[in-house]
Amino acid sequence: MSNGWIKLHRQITENPLYFTEKFTKIQAWIDILLACNHSAQLVFIRGNELHINRGQSAHSIITWGDRWKWNERTVKRFLNYLQKNKMIQYKTSYLTTIITVVKYEQYQGGTEQSTEQSTDRVQTNNNDKKEKEIKTIVGYLNSVIGSSYRDTKVDTVKHINARFNEGYSLEDFRAVIDKKAKDWIGDPKMSRYLRPITLFGSKFENYLQESTTDVYSPYDSTIPQL
Repeated sequence: MSNGWIKLHRQITENPLYFTEKFTKIQAWIDILLACNHSAQLVFIRGNELHINRGQSAHSIITWGDRWKWNERTVKRFLNYLQKNKMIQYKTSYLTTIITVVKYEQYQGGTEQSTEQSTDRVQTNNNDKKEKEIKTIVGYLNSVIGSSYRDTKVDTVKHINARFNEGYSLEDFRAVIDKKAKDWIGDPKMSRYLRPITLFGSKFENYLQESTTDVYSPYDSTIPQL
């Protein structure tokens, strides 16, 4: 699977297993990503001030070789390979080697990944809100008519969601429940229709538009503001 991404904390480098063996090329590449600055930083090397930007690292070829258990020639060859494939840019001076990861934002939380995460969070929040609203509606119906309908029943959820998709609000559901409870609760023939599939079905608009004067509503503040 190549879709999606994970967060890999830099503390993984403190794990005893991290430096136990000679690095492979992919381990070395991941190590470069981990070593890059997450934010701009001012460093001093041999008394010289260097500005290292986000997505950059400052280590000598010798330091990389020590980390990866490679000789200097192998390190340089690998960095040249990464640069040739436009994965990094690097510059070596008498002070150090500064590596810039070309697509750092993509690897460490760029726009595409952040957008995906935001979308997932929004979707999760919307689903949680809908579940809470459905529980509230069914709970209110049960409290008004003394029933025990489940808020997880497929038909109930389907009808409530259908009305929400048409633009109806929690207060609209409450109004319909109150009105039909007043009309039907004392009628042996009609009281059996005080159920989600009827109240929240295709006649919901008709029920809502009926007069709601002096409706049956023993729980005036049952439905909270969400």
